[in-house]
Amino acid sequence: MLWNKKIFLIAYLIILAILVSLCFPKILSGQAIDTNLLSLLPQSHYSEKKTQAIHHINQPLNERIVALVGSPNSETSAQLASKLVSTWQNSHLFQRIDWQIDVQQNQLIHDIASLRLAGISEQSIDNAHDFFTRRLQSITNPFTPHIVPIDKDWLGFSQQIIQKLSHHSYIELHPSTNTLQIHDGHYHWVLITAIPIARGKALLDEFNANEQWIKNNSGTLLLSGGPIYSAVGQTQGEQESSWMSLISVMAVITLLWFSFKTIRLLSLFIPIVFSFITGFLVCVLVFGQIHILTLVISTSLIGLVIDFPIHWLSHAWHEPWNAERSMQKTWKPFFVALLTTLLGYFMLCWTPIPILQESAVFSMATLITAFLFTYFVLPKYFRNWEPKRSNIQTIISSIQKTIHRFWQFFDAHRLASYLGIIAICLIFPPSFKDDISHWVHLPEYWLNQSKLIAQKSGINPASQFFLITAPNETELLALDKQLSQSLDTLKTQGLIQNYTSLSQWVNSSPTQTQLREKIKQLVQSPDARLLSSIGIPDEVWKKEADDVLNLPTLSINDTLKYEFAQRWKTLFLGQIDHQYASLITLDGVSPQAISSLKKLIDLNKRSDTSIEWVDYKQDINDVFHHARTQATIYKILSLILVLVVLCVCFGLRNGIKIIQVPIFASLLTIICLSVASVPIGIFSVFGLLLASAIGVDYAIYALNSKSQSHGILLAFLTTFLTFILLAFSGTPAVAQFGLSVSIGVLWNMALAIKLSYQLQRL
Repeated sequence: MLWNKKIFLIAYLIILAILVSLCFPKILSGQAIDTNLLSLLPQSHYSEKKTQAIHHINQPLNERIVALVGSPNSETSAQLASKLVSTWQNSHLFQRIDWQIDVQQNQLIHDIASLRLAGISEQSIDNAHDFFTRRLQSITNPFTPHIVPIDKDWLGFSQQIIQKLSHHSYIELHPSTNTLQIHDGHYHWVLITAIPIARGKALLDEFNANEQWIKNNSGTLLLSGGPIYSAVGQTQGEQESSWMSLISVMAVITLLWFSFKTIRLLSLFIPIVFSFITGFLVCVLVFGQIHILTLVISTSLIGLVIDFPIHWLSHAWHEPWNAERSMQKTWKPFFVALLTTLLGYFMLCWTPIPILQESAVFSMATLITAFLFTYFVLPKYFRNWEPKRSNIQTIISSIQKTIHRFWQFFDAHRLASYLGIIAICLIFPPSFKDDISHWVHLPEYWLNQSKLIAQKSGINPASQFFLITAPNETELLALDKQLSQSLDTLKTQGLIQNYTSLSQWVNSSPTQTQLREKIKQLVQSPDARLLSSIGIPDEVWKKEADDVLNLPTLSINDTLKYEFAQRWKTLFLGQIDHQYASLITLDGVSPQAISSLKKLIDLNKRSDTSIEWVDYKQDINDVFHHARTQATIYKILSLILVLVVLCVCFGLRNGIKIIQVPIFASLLTIICLSVASVPIGIFSVFGLLLASAIGVDYAIYALNSKSQSHGILLAFLTTFLTFILLAFSGTPAVAQFGLSVSIGVLWNMALAIKLSYQLQRL
């Protein structure tokens, strides 16, 4: 045994050194822990076009922070925004901050002028009389704002381009400060976007300080964006992981102290510490990083890891203590229990949910390490231990008797009990449902900030969008325009708030050619005398028309190279699989609009082109549903494999007795969750899988030692104490998992105690 121990320790230290050396660069760079909420999402098998489209949509949402700095006065808002930007720059927490159109006014005028042919609307010059009448009113109205001076834009073509910059939202370019501003009737808001370097608490502390400073200066700061949600999630995860770990450790230590009353109990944390270190390193090695929510979930493994030594130590309650002899008696059920638990976790590796894969790998590495440390290391620390009588044994015996009486009552009224269960199932049918919105919990404060920014800016991105493809840019823009006209109808009906498409920004090459002809007709129109009537010489505005006619025909990319075209830049995907692709994004989609939006695909179909409706959130929920179905199938397969293992180790009859425990416990857990109105999602199924593996362990211990149900109950208490804490997590998915496991292990323990009493009568 001593020689085996030395070999194990040497081998483990070598493996640990290899793991540390491989993972150290990631840990040192701070990239080992992932806080990105999008990392939690399942990997869907999208086409390259769809994958790139979703990336274009998600990237700005994930990496950018949107801030609105407001006050009753426009200039004051700009000053506050300027000071905020300076503070952010000096904090070194941001890699990029945008708040002004970073060009001189002359350059801005020149850039906009170069887009006149590519950007003006056909309809605006269809009727010469209406066109010149509008120009006359605009030029003579002293209250009409003109970013481009009138003497450089007699025909108003540049003004049309500028109007496009704010036409699809409430955001307008403020010429005196070169800022994008919103006026909501009370406040003037300056728009700032930023890409942070830092994440987590440092970012939130900076924002809290910024908000207080602006408030003290009679202003208001609104913030939203993916990095904030990640920072909130990371901070919340770290806090939960810390307090859950602390409470778990204290609860387990207290329980074990009252059970065994020896300072040697501290040695039980050797397998806990080293197994968690190993699990962390293996996870980083396999996946490149580990998500913060995986760490939160994994804190519950403390109770499970300590099950092995608890069952081993509980032998001292029933027989003279000998550390090595007791270990030899228990290693076989330990090993079989470990094997069955690993089978359950191994099945989770095949689900498409990254966090479940991480949790499975982390748990397998942790449990294997804990088992080996328990077997090879712990006997040394309890070799000369003299157990003391503990009152906890009396308490456990009382609990066991209560459980036994419960099952006696159940058996005595079996028909009524089964009818009662059936009635409960009919009254409270289980709800099998997954929703991405239930995965994470954002504080009400940040949700309100996001809603206010969407309300004030008029930009409220939906998870649905159209992906259109065509063999060339001309057909792409033609299809885009046709679909946009259909969307205008839905917008008028109030089914969607707004949309953004490429055809709103740029004209196709044939359209630009047609515009040249229309401008020539415009110049020759007798209605042009309206400009002459207010003293504008013909040669002045005609020269401007000639300048527009001489502009080159621009491609889509030509019009997107400017900073002020950022909104449309994310829509164009370029060439994918020899097809040009672009997006039409939607804002404020009502549930009633979905069917109408889908119908637009058939109404606007063309040959050699395609329109795809992408509902990203619904696609994710569908993947969750598929993953839940997969996990259920894997659970059934794992139970079959476990039954085979049990039959090989303990015989067919005993194998069936053992497997009945997790099966009935799972059914009773589903009933309890239904009564509590808890939807059974992928994390609940994950919890059932884990609880089933624990139930097999309990049943094996009950079968292996008919007089040792005390150890089962004590192991249950440590496991229950750690998993029930997860039910109080601020993350709904984690809370569902914790509740599912807690109820599951409760029923598994009760059924294992029932099995133990049945075996005692044999």
